[in-house]
Amino acid sequence: MTIHKTVYQGDEGSSISATLTQSNGTPVDLTDAVEVRFIMQPDVNSPAIIDADPTTGKVVYDLQLDDVDTPGDYKFNFQVEWLEGPITYPSSGPMTLRVLPSLNPPVPPTTTTPLVTVDEAYLLTGSYTTDQALMEAQIQISTYLDRDLTDQEWLDSLSKQDMYRLEKGIAYQAVCLTPAEDGSGSNSSPFANLPPGVRSVSQGDISISFADDATGGSGGASLSAISAVSGLCVLTTKILDKLSWRKSIRTITPVPMHHENEDHVWTTEEAFYGPIVRPALDPYGPAYWKVV
Repeated sequence: MTIHKTVYQGDEGSSISATLTQSNGTPVDLTDAVEVRFIMQPDVNSPAIIDADPTTGKVVYDLQLDDVDTPGDYKFNFQVEWLEGPITYPSSGPMTLRVLPSLNPPVPPTTTTPLVTVDEAYLLTGSYTTDQALMEAQIQISTYLDRDLTDQEWLDSLSKQDMYRLEKGIAYQAVCLTPAEDGSGSNSSPFANLPPGVRSVSQGDISISFADDATGGSGGASLSAISAVSGLCVLTTKILDKLSWRKSIRTITPVPMHHENEDHVWTTEEAFYGPIVRPALDPYGPAYWKVV
C-alpha cells in the first residue's frame, strides 16, 4: 500500500495537495467545474480549494481536527462536480492518508466553571458574591480537602448530602472572599473593619493578634492578613468537616461497672470460634457495660 500523505494525530494545520489528471496523465482543466470535494473514509466530505489557475488541475484541502483525531490509515480521493455529473479522481483508485499517534497526546480540558453559581450561592448563604470569588473559593477548598474538584467522575460518586455540603462550603468561602461594596474588606469576615484600638480577635478556634502593619487605617485587619493566618473562614471549615469522609471515628471502649469497693473480675471463656474475654458476673448481679 502506498502512503500518499503522513501527518500526526491532531495536526489540523496540515493540507493535502493533489494534481488531478486524465487517464493519459494530462492535468484536468477545472475551469468549468462546479466544485471539488475531498472525500475520505469514514465520513469526511468537504469542499476543496481549486488553484488560482484552474487549468493546472491543482486542488488543496486543509485538514480539520476531526479529520486527524484518531490514528490510522484512511482512503481518500477528490470528486469533481461537473454540470454533467460528478467524476472521481484519481481514476486509478483512492489515495491513502496515514495519521500517526501523537508523541504528546493532547490533555483533555478540565472545567474551570465553579461548582456553584452566583445565584445558587445567594440561595445558600443569603449574601451576594462573584464568579471570581467562587472560583478562588473552589481552589482554596480543593487544596484544603486535597481533592480535585474538577474530577467529574469523583463528583458524581458523592452522595447528595456530601455534594450539598461541598457546594455550601464553596458558597460561604466565596462570600468571605467578596469585598464589601465600599472596598473596605470582606462582606462577612469578622476580622475586617475592626474599630480603632483592637489588637486581637478570635472566632471559634482561631485567634489573631495584629501587628502595626497588619491593621488598616481604622485599626481593622486587612483581608490579606486574615487570609494568610486563617485560610478558610471558620464557618466554611465547620461545614466541610461534616463531609462523610472527614468525620472522626468514635472509639467505644466497654468497661464493666462494679459495686463500690468491689473490683470487677474479667474471665476468659472458650467458644467454638476461639477464646473470648468478658467480664465475670458480679456477685451482686449481672455484668453491666458502659461507654466511655
